[in-house]
Amino acid sequence: MGSLFVMLAALAFGGGAGGLPSASICEVGQAQFEFSVTGFLTPPVTLDLLNLPAGVSASFSENPVLALPATVTITLTSDGSTAAGSFPFEIEEDTAGFTEINDWILHIFEQVPATPTLTFPDDGALQTSRFPTMAWLPGAHFETVTLEIDDDPNFMSPDYVANNLIGGSHTLDREFGLPSDTNLFWRLRPLNPCGEGAASAVRSFMTTSIVCNLTDLVIPDDDPVGISSVIEIAAGDLITDMEILLSIMHSRVGDLEVRLRHVETDTQVILLNRPGFPANALGCEEDVVSCEVHDFAQTIAENMCRPVAPAINGHVRPFQRLSGFRGENSAGMWELTIIDHEAGESGTSLAWCIAPSYAPVCADDRAIRIMNLDWPFVRSVLGMIDTVNIGCPVLLPH
Repeated sequence: MGSLFVMLAALAFGGGAGGLPSASICEVGQAQFEFSVTGFLTPPVTLDLLNLPAGVSASFSENPVLALPATVTITLTSDGSTAAGSFPFEIEEDTAGFTEINDWILHIFEQVPATPTLTFPDDGALQTSRFPTMAWLPGAHFETVTLEIDDDPNFMSPDYVANNLIGGSHTLDREFGLPSDTNLFWRLRPLNPCGEGAASAVRSFMTTSIVCNLTDLVIPDDDPVGISSVIEIAAGDLITDMEILLSIMHSRVGDLEVRLRHVETDTQVILLNRPGFPANALGCEEDVVSCEVHDFAQTIAENMCRPVAPAINGHVRPFQRLSGFRGENSAGMWELTIIDHEAGESGTSLAWCIAPSYAPVCADDRAIRIMNLDWPFVRSVLGMIDTVNIGCPVLLPH
């Protein structure tokens, strides 16, 4: 399959003590990093590296620095006489009558990284979110990993790639959901300055299904009752989050209120509430809604009013959060109601879809589900739990 997108999560390795900037090098080899000399100093500025471990030397692309601000490339060379480890050092900037000291950490590796162990989602997991959190246990000599997700177990053209990941987990960007109802494969490729280690084992998971109602319905003009449309989910599970896709043809989207109700529980969430109103008496006066609604979008739907159709487009955050449904079982009837609050403009509901994500059931039943406990207490307890190591997420109350 052709690549849907490639996300380059270029996270700089900053794992030094206290969040200090850091550089990494193999026990025998070279490494380069960039250092910024600010314009607050008076040129020329002479650079020096202090307290480097034995066997490590430095050179500079420019030294002294004559014009500011400047970015200098520093090359480190290690001859192998210092064992692997992490070593504090300083970068000194010396100018007329003033010396600036910058604290750094140097990480020295002795060999390529060991293979990481995939922990979550479980192999063969079903109904996995389109925005899953992938978790793993790093191997020895770990620095970063590359995450690959594809519908091809050979990863010939990955659907999703995230590079330079540190730590033990990564959550996919909510603006780039994986395809729904698709069996996908994932793996990690570990890397450090000594080279690339052996890739992890390959695991698979199935993403959650999207259920749609494609019936065209005329929206009554200036009617407080509105029009309703239903979707039935025959078999469900506990909801962790949810995505709603809306396609509404209306000549003034500021007229519209859109509500979603879970009939079995009577829980209701307002998705749109007259976008642009009351700042504008008629709200957003542009036409067409074509969007994906979820709690993690950066743009609030109420604040969007594009001058060209669709006025509300892309990933948007609802007026009330969909986390209101969290912890409910998704099975049953879901009712979408669209109300037109202002006379003079009309429209049609073309389609809507619902995509719930579920709390995964871990193969060894380690899932933690906390639904009705005192929230401050839960938060204090969670601060002591390593959710990566237990391999399963915590389902929090909304």
